[in-house]
Amino acid sequence: MLQIHHLKKSYGAKEVLLDISFEVRPGEIVALLGKNGAGKSTTMNCVAGIINPTSGDITYERQSLLPESTLRSEFGILITAVFFDYLNVEDNLTCLLRAHGWRDKAAIAQRIDQIMALVDLSAQKRKLVKTFSFGMKQRLGLAQALMSDAEFLMLDEPLVGLDPLGKDMVKQALVRAAREENRAVLFSSHDLPDVADICDRIVMIKDGLVAFDGPYSDDREIELVTEHPLASGAAYPTLVATETGGVLHDTGDLNELIGAGAFTGNRITDVRVHENSLLRLFQS
Repeated sequence: MLQIHHLKKSYGAKEVLLDISFEVRPGEIVALLGKNGAGKSTTMNCVAGIINPTSGDITYERQSLLPESTLRSEFGILITAVFFDYLNVEDNLTCLLRAHGWRDKAAIAQRIDQIMALVDLSAQKRKLVKTFSFGMKQRLGLAQALMSDAEFLMLDEPLVGLDPLGKDMVKQALVRAAREENRAVLFSSHDLPDVADICDRIVMIKDGLVAFDGPYSDDREIELVTEHPLASGAAYPTLVATETGGVLHDTGDLNELIGAGAFTGNRITDVRVHENSLLRLFQS
């Protein structure tokens, strides 16, 4: 649905994006990760049309978005949520729907009620936005992104400032959008456990380049250190021999190997468990 092709962005001599390429497909939740300054927000701002890249292209359903495109009106975007603080929630969302061409008052009211229930703001529908906390404004920003049934959702740090219940609500909303409504979702976050909960794929940006693009796996790696080298083979297919011992991916395999006598006369001196965690990927 969305494809980013060799995107580059420079500010004078400072190169922020060196070469960014990835795609987001319908029904998929993609997490955009990276340390501060890696280029996540710059990439999203290019997709949103807030800034123009130096070179490269961004296409949506095979049509270029650069330099300007009305196709962006079909997106649901939460980067920096903007509201009319002097209006209440209902009036803010009514203005947004009218800007998207909605005219039927009953349909507008029904849609607002649906989204307010989804982001747990029904009781605050007629409160002025200027009275909202940061977390409540984050929920309202999510409501704006979801409001128009956009097929592509892009959210920059949608979980920041939310309490555990608020985070769970946002995660459920994103999963529902992807799984049940077949929308494409791209979001950035520093909340790594929450990313692992819901994402289908991770795109890791490091120093302006895509350092990793693929599914996240939480498989563990069990490293065995033994007195003598181990021999992997047909008898022990789950064991990968190393110079210091061997590697397994399941504690059950270790029990089977011990039962099969794989370590007879060869003492295990150390067992190290390496989590294939997002933190390790983030730090790599």
